[in-house]
Amino acid sequence: MDARELAIQLATRDYNAGTFTSQRAAAKVYGLPQSTLYNRLYSTITSTASY
Repeated sequence: MDARELAIQLATRDYNAGTFTSQRAAAKVYGLPQSTLYNRLYSTITSTASY
């Protein structure tokens, strides 16, 4: 698992656990774009996975 995927999983876990009150805060702490976290939380298909 690469560092980016780990950051996404940790941000998702912490947001769902209530550690962060906003997606923006969780994304910022883990150095992710807010859109990436949003997409992962709501299970939209990534552009690389769709090809």
